[in-house]
Amino acid sequence: MQPPLVRSPEFPPALIWINAPRPLTAAADLKGRVTILDFWTYCCINYMHVLPVLSRVEEIFARDPVQVIGVHCAKFPSERDPDNIRCAVRRYQVKHPVVVDSRHEVWERFAVRAWPTLVLIDAAGYVREMISGEVEEEILSSMVRALLSEGSKKGTLVEGPPRQPPEEERGDRFLRYPGKLHIFRDRLFLADSGHHRIVVSDLQGRVEAVVGAGEAGARDGHAASATFSHPRGLAVVEDALFVADTGNHLLRRIELSSRQVQTVAGTGVKGTHPTPSDPTRPRETPLRSPWGLLSIGSQVLIAMAGSHQVWIFDTQKHWLSPWGGIGTRGPH
Repeated sequence: MQPPLVRSPEFPPALIWINAPRPLTAAADLKGRVTILDFWTYCCINYMHVLPVLSRVEEIFARDPVQVIGVHCAKFPSERDPDNIRCAVRRYQVKHPVVVDSRHEVWERFAVRAWPTLVLIDAAGYVREMISGEVEEEILSSMVRALLSEGSKKGTLVEGPPRQPPEEERGDRFLRYPGKLHIFRDRLFLADSGHHRIVVSDLQGRVEAVVGAGEAGARDGHAASATFSHPRGLAVVEDALFVADTGNHLLRRIELSSRQVQTVAGTGVKGTHPTPSDPTRPRETPLRSPWGLLSIGSQVLIAMAGSHQVWIFDTQKHWLSPWGGIGTRGPH
């Protein structure tokens, strides 16, 4: 015998909502819809891995009664500030409503214990699944599809998608959420992460070049046509700038004289937990959110945020390997 289903708790009153014209309620706004609650905090690399999955699922079910709601639960004191959360929502281009749960009231009502956690609620308002950690698109999509099918058979679904347009953001800024900067001799290199590009200037801030077309992608080639996805870490080795292309899970190289962009490591697919790989084939080794870079001679150390490791890339031998860490969190 299966245990009885638990009805979804209501959202506490007086919480701040982002990307919603008013506070939402489970009783009125979620009724008749399959709902995904995403419990997250904006500093969590695992949440960053879940976000593109959620975005694709939202696209798949864009015409269906499926509602995604982010529940932001702070991990550190600075993450309780609604203004910081609103900036994170814009930086990550989150389109769905987000409730600010700084006192963990929603977190406790749903008995959540980890970031990220997804809670699936059926059209009748019952909690059906809780998924802790990262989830694959196919698994989440199949769960949503099954709940839609069930709701259709029972006649509990409403028609059409929810309509809560995201808050607008000014789009006339030259920089958008810059992630990292690096100074080398008389040049300043800036990862303009929100615009998916690299800006090169002198030390007085006069722009000399922009590398990247300004759209998300992983295209190699000349500065004007190459694309990145949320680039962050930067390091210069001899005549080249290396870029931690975090959103693409790639290590990129920009030749400073010609401004040609080349992928030197990674497959473009997010790596799983550490598995043996051939260090002489860096383009065949999946990376997991390279974040920060440090050059030491001809070698580049890579802070691999997604696997909690430090990797090393030899720019002369084109050799890539884990350097420190076993791939799990902790002070070991």
